[in-house]
Amino acid sequence: MTIIPSRESGEVAQSLPVGKVPGREKTVDRLARLKVITLGDLPALPERALLKAVGKFAYTLLEYAKGKDESPVVSHTDAKSISSEETFEENTNDFEVLRKELLAQAEEVAGA
Repeated sequence: MTIIPSRESGEVAQSLPVGKVPGREKTVDRLARLKVITLGDLPALPERALLKAVGKFAYTLLEYAKGKDESPVVSHTDAKSISSEETFEENTNDFEVLRKELLAQAEEVAGA
């Protein structure tokens, strides 16, 4: 995931290929026929041509081109790993201290 400051969202969005818009393969094909490759190419199209090509989704695409997207961020992948860590104030070779910390971390990871 990349976090983009809102003041830069329009600039970043305009450089994105329209193929980055989720789930719209037919839309990408239709826009390619109109020579639209990036979201930044969209505002140059006449509104009527854009509406004819992709319907009401044109308005959403134009918002995306401005860097505006109010949809919630949803992760589509499960976590690949779970971990736990602790930094001691001082290095230690004390087996009992290390054992207790390892047990605590194991319980934390197991409960995740």
